[in-house]
Amino acid sequence: MLQEYYIRQKDVDESRGPFTVEQLASLAEAGQIDDETIIYDVDRETWEELAHMPELRASLFPEQRKLNLKPKEVIARLNVESEDDAPVTVDEMLAAAEGRTKGTKHKMRIDELQEYLAYVGMHVAAVIFLLSGIALFVPDMGLLFGFDFAAMMRNPLVLIGAVDLGLAFILFLRTTAVYPFIRFRAALGVGFFTVLYLSYDEPLLLASVVLGSIALYFCTISATIAPVAIATVIGLLGMGTYAYLILLT
Repeated sequence: MLQEYYIRQKDVDESRGPFTVEQLASLAEAGQIDDETIIYDVDRETWEELAHMPELRASLFPEQRKLNLKPKEVIARLNVESEDDAPVTVDEMLAAAEGRTKGTKHKMRIDELQEYLAYVGMHVAAVIFLLSGIALFVPDMGLLFGFDFAAMMRNPLVLIGAVDLGLAFILFLRTTAVYPFIRFRAALGVGFFTVLYLSYDEPLLLASVVLGSIALYFCTISATIAPVAIATVIGLLGMGTYAYLILLT
């Protein structure tokens, strides 16, 4: 059961109530109760001034907590400032945003080099395809333009040459999505031309086209200096020799 209280002001006989502690707190907040207010405690059956009732007074006028500020802490800085330090320039800020700081320049140079080597490998592969396409397509291109499908089936090299010219054009447009097909074409070139030129006893043609096909494969998977350089030399030399032998001998 809630404890109830009656109240009256000093020198006034009329009382009000009953009130609960919560209701008294509301009256105190509204300024209708102070330390001189006389309160009747039902349980004790006595009238006393609120100032003489410390527990009830504490409930009606709770002390507000003081906001204490923590003392300022001195935090040690990792970067020690000195008068000799040069101010940060706009170029340095931009370099930091782009990852071109002193600590990342080496990695950036490696990434740029790999990107450049991949670009070189793509264009070397395009030139290899161009040489192969010219060698295979030009001698019998009349079959394709004349729609002589029976003759093309007897001489499929003209079809392979047309495909190679198409792949060269795609690579010159810097499209790398065809790399899986290019690797398949390189593997097919090694197998197909090995069987073909072994049967015709043409070791020079065989060596040149096989070397060109192997170099073509490595141009699409390497982005380091040595493999790209070797693939470039072998590929251009091999497929250039092959085109020369087919067209000029």
